[in-house]
Formats: sequence, C-alpha cells, structure tokens
Amino acid sequence: MPFATVDFVSQWNTVWSAVNSALGPVSNLMSIVGTVLVVFAAAKWLWERRKGGANHGHLIWTLVVGALLLAPNVIVPVVLTVLDAIINAVLSIGTSSGA
Repeated sequence: MPFATVDFVSQWNTVWSAVNSALGPVSNLMSIVGTVLVVFAAAKWLWERRKGGANHGHLIWTLVVGALLLAPNVIVPVVLTVLDAIINAVLSIGTSSGA
C-alpha cells in the first residue's frame, strides 16, 4: 500500500494567505521590524568585528528572528520544501523496499 506524499508547502501557503489577509497592516509592520532587526544585526556584527569582538551568538539569533519576520513568504516555504523532500524520500524508500 503506497503512502501519500507529504506537502507542507501548500498548507503553509493556505495558512499564511489567511493570516496575511487577516493581519493587513500588521504584516507590513512585521516586515519593517524584520528589516530593522536584520540591519541592526549586520551593523552590530560589523562594529564588533571592527573592535575585535568574537561573541556573535546573539547576533545570529537576531538575524534569524529578523529574517523570519521579514520573509515568511520565502524562508518558511524553503524550509518546508526541504522537509517535504526528506520525508517523501524516506517514505519512498520504505515503500520500495517493502515490495
């Protein structure tokens, strides 16, 4: 019995379009805040690099949060596409070896 394929991306697109239409201007605010966070993290990284600082862990998290706020139309679907590919590959291996 073959397994159904996994498709998280289309489900995400459905959810995000509903959220985006419900939020309206809040989604624009998310983009602005995300942009500010990414620019701040990049500027802070350059400043610390200039001063010779080596601790950049907090900057990575700031970049991640900013990027997620900035581009839910890009980052989340890419991650879900990779996850879809991995899960579907595992499922196809399981069905082909069981035959």
